[in-house]
Amino acid sequence: MCRMLAYDGDLNSKEYQEILASFAILGENGCVPCGIEKGHLDGWGIHSSDTKDSIYFRSINSVDKKNLLNKANQLNNDYGQTVVHLRKATVGKNAICNTHPFMRAGISFSHNGSIHAFPNSTFISDRHFREGHTDSETFFMRIIDRINGQIGDSSLDNIKNALLEEIEEIKNISEWTSLTCLIKSPNGIIINYLWNEKHPDVEKLKLNEYYTFYIGKKENITVISSEILNVDGFIWEKLNNDTVLVLPFKIDNELSRS
Repeated sequence: MCRMLAYDGDLNSKEYQEILASFAILGENGCVPCGIEKGHLDGWGIHSSDTKDSIYFRSINSVDKKNLLNKANQLNNDYGQTVVHLRKATVGKNAICNTHPFMRAGISFSHNGSIHAFPNSTFISDRHFREGHTDSETFFMRIIDRINGQIGDSSLDNIKNALLEEIEEIKNISEWTSLTCLIKSPNGIIINYLWNEKHPDVEKLKLNEYYTFYIGKKENITVISSEILNVDGFIWEKLNNDTVLVLPFKIDNELSRS
């Protein structure tokens, strides 16, 4: 279980700082499933890139606004994209190997949900060494395996197709609560919002109020967040269940031009 954020826009803007600061507060005050202890403080991670460089960092410590901003502000080349994940551990101990986002070959993956069993498939489990013990990392490895089936082409279209293929297999055979995830590559961010309306835990834990995703926009900035953030000037809209969005990396964005 977790809180997730995706940002597309000016990395030097005050809005970026305010978005990150507001999101960090969700570590302590963010929504949790009914009857579950508050807090998403079992580690956090960030994957961010501008037109020249990128950063990737994970910590097993509780998220701290100052540390999050310090890491994010290592990039300052105007336009860029960022994903952040705040973890609430359910499967796998609090360890770096179980902390999101997971990363392989420049592609990162963050997930909010539970997958209780994976179907048998053509997935080659030893092709990509699994570091930890989470269902989320297994989900990612299976997607990566399908991408590699496209002769190593990690374009947004192929990543999206690999994701959708894996989702269909999981939906047909496995028990799962949510396949909501963020996938960030050098070419952009893919947002998948999907929770299982038929799973018995949905009503029991009010997961329809937890597995939420909102899109916020202000001028040239787009934000995807598990919850509406307290930042002035943004117009927020709740995503419909079973939604896939793609935010291409705008290489020619006017913010990145010198």
